[in-house]
Amino acid sequence: IHLEKPPNIDVPQELTLGIRPDDMKLDEKSGIRGKIVSLENLGHSVLLFVELEKGEKIRVQGEGDYSLGDTVSISFSAERVFLYDNTGILVS
Repeated sequence: IHLEKPPNIDVPQELTLGIRPDDMKLDEKSGIRGKIVSLENLGHSVLLFVELEKGEKIRVQGEGDYSLGDTVSISFSAERVFLYDNTGILVS
């Protein structure tokens, strides 16, 4: 996922974005899109394994009927994001 660096923050050019799966949600208004490559029915919900455009694989829990190959949109709260520098040190 490519994010623009805010001009008023002094951080390295390259960062790794970390988000816990429980902090992601399905959101059709989001621009983060991917294709369902695997799913697991949990009874009350479904665990989706989604491959993003550049090949990153994430998992997100949802409710409803989904099938392999479906395209879904995913969002997350900025307050729940962890940023790491290229050595793995947490910077935010």
